[in-house]
Amino acid sequence: MTIDTRGRLCPMPLIMLKKGLAECHVGDEVYVLTDNETACGNLNDYLRELKVQPQQSVLTDENGKTYTQLHFCAPATVNATPQVAAECVPMSASEQATYGVVIGGDEMGHGDAELGKILMRAFVNALIEMAQMPRFVILYNRGILLATEGSDTAATLKRLHTEKGVDIICCGTCVDYYAVREKLAVGCISNMYSIMEMQSHVARILRP
Repeated sequence: MTIDTRGRLCPMPLIMLKKGLAECHVGDEVYVLTDNETACGNLNDYLRELKVQPQQSVLTDENGKTYTQLHFCAPATVNATPQVAAECVPMSASEQATYGVVIGGDEMGHGDAELGKILMRAFVNALIEMAQMPRFVILYNRGILLATEGSDTAATLKRLHTEKGVDIICCGTCVDYYAVREKLAVGCISNMYSIMEMQSHVARILRP
């Protein structure tokens, strides 16, 4: 199997590797291609967790651009469930599965704005690949801009709703403040009371 992650930014290369390995049989030859140094490091870290030591080669494509190839055989531990100490799990499995995502901006972290937008895009794209979907994604303040036409996250939020059944909730006050009501590509406009009530009904809140 060849998993070509070239041109893909974090966290997609790692997500693609995990998906690919889930389809492999033990001992299958796997080739992973990447042209991103950070992604290469993440891929190697994950493979080390699986006790895999890939052969790493630097190759050149037809356009003269270099990329890294990781070659290894699929291990037997890909689908193993990690063991978690009981004292680290204060909630039941059903409670752990109940969570919501709240996003209050179109950037992730503090610092360079362009980097913050890249990280937020990566966060939203990674969310749809989670094994357990959140009950909802609440967008407020500049977070509502993630759901507007022309944004690079609206398509993923649409898929979260249509394919995964996740409610996308937009703060009505914020929508009006930024005058984007007609530009929303996805999401139900709601009020603060309802937003607070939704959050009170889940065990955990995940924030980027």
